[in-house]
Amino acid sequence: MFLLTEERWRGDDWPYDALDGVHYMHSLANRQHVVHAASYMMRGVALDVIAPLDEYEVETAGLLREHFQLPGMTASQARPFSDKLAMRARARAAGVPVPDFTPVFNYDRLREWMARVPPPWLLKPRHEAGAMGIKRCEDAEQVWRLLDQLGDQQSFRLLEQFVPSDVFHVDSVVWRGEVIFHVASAYDQPPLSVYQGGGVFVSRMLPEGEARAALGDLNRRVVQALGGAHFSGVVHAEYLRVRESGEWLFLEAAARVGGAHIADMIEYARGVNLWEVWAQIGLAEL
Repeated sequence: MFLLTEERWRGDDWPYDALDGVHYMHSLANRQHVVHAASYMMRGVALDVIAPLDEYEVETAGLLREHFQLPGMTASQARPFSDKLAMRARARAAGVPVPDFTPVFNYDRLREWMARVPPPWLLKPRHEAGAMGIKRCEDAEQVWRLLDQLGDQQSFRLLEQFVPSDVFHVDSVVWRGEVIFHVASAYDQPPLSVYQGGGVFVSRMLPEGEARAALGDLNRRVVQALGGAHFSGVVHAEYLRVRESGEWLFLEAAARVGGAHIADMIEYARGVNLWEVWAQIGLAEL
């Protein structure tokens, strides 16, 4: 087992007794550089399985699998789990309800959308994790000002209607497109509120009942829409229950273990360590 990580993590409490080698790079952000580094490693080490340890590396790991023709999810298959625009478009095409949204490409279509959909809106990065980088906009003028500041980066955003809701999450294990294990939970406060306004991050598992059943059904539809019949892995997905109507909406999903100690909560309550299962799936695919 070999670890490829960044220089800033040198000296961290890695399980060195389980590692045959550690390779450091200045940054993992440039994926072409990572391909070069992994190819250099491959000269002396025959890699069979590649596993990411963070949401930002899910697509990078997929790119490396494509480059070396190794088993597992490719970068193209990972895109619907990392690109907020792609996941919304796929979900909506599959009939899964989502908050109204628009890409930030064509200005005429953007004006039309803002005239049709009442504010407030959320201007979201397509590739950031969780609530990072989200800006709340109360009117069109605020949107245009933010887009001017973004310049060439504005196409990497989407604009979405803000819907007052309670936020839930479902953490799943998926094998060949089938959800074989899942846990449905509710956030005490929406992650966006905690991220931007402060407070304590709290999540609790849902008891047996209508909400848990509805989330389980919706989650299966989402996993099928994003991953298809051949996807295997773990999924952390978030959902909204609209306060005014009670309608369930899909918010976003990631092909990784949930953060903020959610995996610890699941292990203590259900006896399943999602990090171990993620690794087991990689070995099973090999």
